Parts: sequence; structure tokens; C-alpha cells
Amino acid sequence: MNNLLKRFFSVFLMTVLTFSTIAVSIGNGGTSYASSSNSVSISRNEIVKNNVVYLNSTKNNNINASSTISYVDNNGEELKFSPVYNDDTETYYFEVLINKAGNWKVKEHNIEGITNIDELDITVHDTLNDMTGSSTGYVYTSAITGNSNISGENLEQILSQLIGLNRNGNYSEVKVTIGNGNSSGIFYIDFDGVSSSINIPSNIYLEAGNYTLTIEVDGYSTTENIVLTTDYTNVEDINYDESPQLRSLSSTSKLSSDFYVKRYSGNDRYATAVEISKSKFSTAENIILVNGDSVNEILSAASLAKQKNAPILLTKADTLNNYSEAEINRLKAKNIFIVGSEKEIGKGIETKLQNNGKVVTRLTGSNIYKTAISVAKQLSSFNTVIVSSSSSYSDSLSAAALSASKGYPILYVENSSIPNDTLNYIKSSNCSVILVGGPATISNSVQDKLKAESKSVTRVHGANRYGTSINLAKNYFSSTSIINLATGNTFADSLSGASVAGLNNSPVVLVEGNSVSADLKGYITSSKAKTINIYGGPASVSKEYENSVQKTLNEIYNSSSIQGSNTSVKILLDPGHGAGSSHNRGYVGPRWKNEGDGNYYFSLLLKKELEAYGIQVGTTRASIGKDPSLASRGQSAKGYDLFISLHTNALNGSAKGVEIYEDVNARATSLATNLTKTISSTLGTSNRGVKYRYYGANTSGVNPKSNYYGVLRNNAAPAGMLIEHCFHDNLADVTKYESKAETLAKNMASTIASYYGVK
Repeated sequence: MNNLLKRFFSVFLMTVLTFSTIAVSIGNGGTSYASSSNSVSISRNEIVKNNVVYLNSTKNNNINASSTISYVDNNGEELKFSPVYNDDTETYYFEVLINKAGNWKVKEHNIEGITNIDELDITVHDTLNDMTGSSTGYVYTSAITGNSNISGENLEQILSQLIGLNRNGNYSEVKVTIGNGNSSGIFYIDFDGVSSSINIPSNIYLEAGNYTLTIEVDGYSTTENIVLTTDYTNVEDINYDESPQLRSLSSTSKLSSDFYVKRYSGNDRYATAVEISKSKFSTAENIILVNGDSVNEILSAASLAKQKNAPILLTKADTLNNYSEAEINRLKAKNIFIVGSEKEIGKGIETKLQNNGKVVTRLTGSNIYKTAISVAKQLSSFNTVIVSSSSSYSDSLSAAALSASKGYPILYVENSSIPNDTLNYIKSSNCSVILVGGPATISNSVQDKLKAESKSVTRVHGANRYGTSINLAKNYFSSTSIINLATGNTFADSLSGASVAGLNNSPVVLVEGNSVSADLKGYITSSKAKTINIYGGPASVSKEYENSVQKTLNEIYNSSSIQGSNTSVKILLDPGHGAGSSHNRGYVGPRWKNEGDGNYYFSLLLKKELEAYGIQVGTTRASIGKDPSLASRGQSAKGYDLFISLHTNALNGSAKGVEIYEDVNARATSLATNLTKTISSTLGTSNRGVKYRYYGANTSGVNPKSNYYGVLRNNAAPAGMLIEHCFHDNLADVTKYESKAETLAKNMASTIASYYGVK
């Protein structure tokens, strides 16, 4: 699906509630999960005939190659089953397929540790209507009905536990629309009896509050009401640690020690403001608090940051978010300056701060013009004011750093007029004016009035907000060791960073797209800046742009430390499986005959192309016959920058496309996303996306938040992924892969090299 981030959750057949170990029943007697007393879990106790029930080991891998189990119905008909081996977890399990309605009980088994055999009984129905009372489809929703209060952190996991059935009783994709009139999003959940994949809208943000869920499958629809107790957001590559987030390319440490790139970000604008604060302040006597949605107030606050040597933190109108409250406490602040009226920041927040021993000063006026003047009056002295449009903030974003650097207040005018209060204040201050924006934003008639009432007027503008930003930087920060970058599409990151940027006497430059412009490259060169700070996560300023910044610094300063044969980037390739045809698994390709061999031969091609960039490449299989354990493969990645396990996929003979499973604890999501695009476009096949697959609860003592795949669970590199290049049981799909393997290796190597800034 377009613009959807796929994240995989293993719903491991025992528990509906995350981390629960007790038996849970779902829906109309439809599904139950084994209790922790049994050593075997069952995926479902009720099914429609011709559907599969899965039995998995829960303790000590007690299902093995010699295990057997048989079921018998009321008429004495018996079905016997042998185990199936799962290469991904190195465990055995049973697939129990029953094509006759009735009550089926376990007759015989040789599995140790089963204490309650009745928990493995299966009731088989002729139709979905017999089982659920619905003939059009059905969704088991008790994961939600039993958890109507859901935190943002747990929303994905709860939704991933929905199980949908089509009119034939087969597992089917569930569509969930969540909304409350202000915010909404659509999630897709697909449970296959073993694990659940959840497709998530990119960059969605849902504020805490009441929501209605519309849940659909096939021709069936139902609704559920929930309370989202905390905000939910989905932004890639975000670190939720409390420590300052200095996100840079994983190869940054390999750059010249004279220059580097840093990224400061959190999981929303409020958290990003805190991370920026942490980058500058260990303690702060003063803090400026502004509504995160009030651009004019944030702009006005910039000069106050200089005067009070204070960070700017953001809040909502009626609630002080946890990020900002924790930062206020960390900084041990005594004084809080609120910029804005009680409409922007409610009285309740002010009272809460006062009750916590803070001295609160509110700076406000009856409108934004008077609020700006109120802030200006707090400044001890200045000889220049910055004049900005009250209705078009885009040209003014970069002016905030100048305001914070020089202590110049920002005042507002309209397009063709100046409020009397503003004009009188400028006149009485006897100051020079920096007018930000072109004539389309602030008319020439306003400029003329300002000239008549001030010492001088200097207009700074460009063809657009980005041109204005560069020109402000060139005019007022011609020489700087630091340049700060922020998106020009939204205001929060650039304005939150303005206070710290200004205190560092450095500009904020607005950027867009995925590559450094010629103007910005020229400015970096002329200013001799060697530190580039990026404000905001990859959803704001992309990883590709970050790569381009690094490449630009390399070019300007002629760095060879990450170029060609001198690069110290190290990658470990893991050709999946091994030992020849023992891992055939339905391979129908004409060239390599089986998956183990195909993975090995492709690894040689990719290794050659990566080494052409000077990248150091290792392998887990020194020869085609080698087949090391999953644990040893992952552990071998210690000392490498990236671990890539190479595979091809299999399903039903008709599926096609590429998908990548990332290490849930060691991610390089931008690289994985770009690799899926590269593989998809090179082979002309479907892009099935980047996924996350967790191990799940109550499975042999493994942490449920660890990786499902054994190689990733043991990965010792800072980033890891498992690539399924194609479906090798689909002749058309695997033929594309095999026939274009050389080109694919070349293109994948180029994508990887670009990610690490290697030429």
C-alpha cells in the first residue's frame, strides 16, 4: 500500500493481551489461547472446516522432529499429524488441518509437559455463520473491548491482535479506521494464524482523547470506542530515549574530526524542543514556554531567549506535556516566562507551575501585535527591530535565529498597514529596522512608512522562504562555525531551535527535498562552517538530505576518510541457509536451483560491488556448503556497521515482490526503505515494504520484544536487516531476480554506499 509503513508483530498463538499469560476467550466462543500451564499453545479452538490450527512449543522446545499428535472426532475418525520445521525460529510446530465439522479431541501424543489436554480440543464448524452468527465476515475484537483505555505506545500492539475472517472462515485483512472528527488514520491488520502484520499510516499523529474505531473485513463491519490515554505518533527513525538525541549517519565517527553532522529530534515537536534544549543547557534559571501551535508567539519569544539565556519549550493550550515538564525539572528552572494569552496557554498550566514553586511571568497583549511589544519591553537594550508579516510566517522562520543571536525583538505588521501601537513603539525606540520578506508579503508602502519613522530600513528577502533564509544567513552570519537546518514546510522545529542557534551565534537555514542546494553549498563554503545541526526527525528533514549534507562536507573539505579504498565502513553479508539442496523450500528458479545456493551466489555479486566502493565486506558462509547456526551468524556481526541477511521468499506460488525485515532493536529504516525501492524498481516487482516482526509472548523464555528471526535476534551490529528479494516459488518473480542479479547487486551497492556517504 502506498505511503504505508509495514510493521510486523508476532502474535504468538498464546495471548491476546500483550505480555499476558492467562487464558483468554475471544468473540462468540470463536478463539481461545492456551494458558501458561501447558507446554503447547493452540492458535484457535474454533474454526470453520478446511482452515489450519497451529500448535507451538511454549517451553523448552518440547515439540521436536519425532513428535506426533492425533485427533479423533465423535464418530471415531482419526487424523494424525507430524511436525513442521520453522527455519526462522529453529523450532518445530504442528499445522492441524481438519476438513470435517465436529468436535475433535486429542487422542494420542508424545509431547512432554501437556498438563491440560482439553485445552487443545478443536470445534470445527461447517460455516462461518454456524461459528459466529455472521455470514459476511467476522472480527474478533476482545483485545479492544477488554482494553478500552489504550496508551499511544500500545496502540499498534493492541490493533495487531484483531483477527479477521472472511465469509469462508479464512483469515482475512482487517481495515481499522480510527477518528474523532479532528484526527484520523487507517490501519490494516493481517493475521495468518502465526503472526500479524500491521500496516501503519506514515507520519500519523493522534492526540490523546476519545476515538471511534470502525472495523471492517469482507462484508462485515463493527465499531468500538476507545480512550487514547496518551498521544500516538508514527515517525520513522525516532529515538525515545531521555538522553539528547544526536542522530547522524552511522559513519559520522569516521569523518574528519574537524567536521560532522548532528540530528536533534524527538517523537513530536514538543519532544524535539526538549532535545534541542538538552544540547545547550545542563541547567537554566529561566525557561520560555510557548504554545506549540502558535507561530507568532514562538517567533516573538526568540529575542527573549537571548535576554534570559533560556531555552524555548512548547506546550499545548490546556496540558503541560510530559516532555516539557520533565525538562523544566531537569533544568531546575526558577522562572517561567509564558508568551501568549490564556487562550494560548491556559491558566491551569500557570497555576500548576506556581504550585511547583516556579515564578511565572506571563507576557501577552490583546492581540499578536501587542504581545510582541510586551516581549520587546522585557529586553534591556537593542538598536534594531525585526519586522515580520503577521499573516505569512514562512519568510520569518529564519529571522528567529537572528532575533535570538542579536537580541533584536520581532514585531508584526500587516501586508499594507502598520498597527498604530507597533508604529509608535518603533518610533519611540529610535531603532533601525530589518524588514523580512518581499513586497508581496510586506508592501513597499509599509516599507516607506517604516523609513519615515526609524533610523533605517533594510529589506531581506528571496524568491521564496528558502531564498529568504539563505540571504538572512549570508547577511548576518557571514562567518559561522555552525549552520542549523530545519524543514521549511512546518515551523515548530526551526523556531524551537532558534533560541539555541542564536545563543550559539549561528543561523537556521530552511531546507526542502533530498539534496543540498547550490546556494546552501556555497554558503557552507563561504562561511567555513564545519558543524551542521539538523532539527527534526527524518519525516521533517529526510535521511537522504542528511546523506547529501555529509557528502557536501566531504567535497568542500576534501575529506578522503570515507571515500574509495580509505573507507572504514564494514558490512557483514549473511547468505541465508546453506548446505545445498537441503534448503530448497519450493525453489523453482532456473539458474541457482535452491535458496541456499542462490543466496550464496548472490552474496558474491553484492560483495564484489560493495568492495568496489572500498567498503570492507565479510561473510558468514566461507563456502557454499557452510550452514552456521542462526545465533553464530548474528553474533559474527560484532565490529561491523551493518548486518544483512540475504534470502528469497516462499508462500503460495503466486505471491511476488521484495520485503525487508529490520532488526527491531538496531534500525537503519531509511536504508531499508531505499533498498526496497531499489530492488523493486530493478526487478520490476512489487514493493512489499519494510516490516518489524517481534518474537511474541510466552515462547520459551525469549523476550517478547526481541526479533522473531534468529539471525536478527543475535545481531551484534548497530544496524541489521533480513532481505527477502523475491518469491522463489513464483517462477516469474524468481526468474527476474536471477536474470537481473548482476544489475541488482550493482544498484543495491550504490544505495548502501550512498547511505554511508561513500563515493
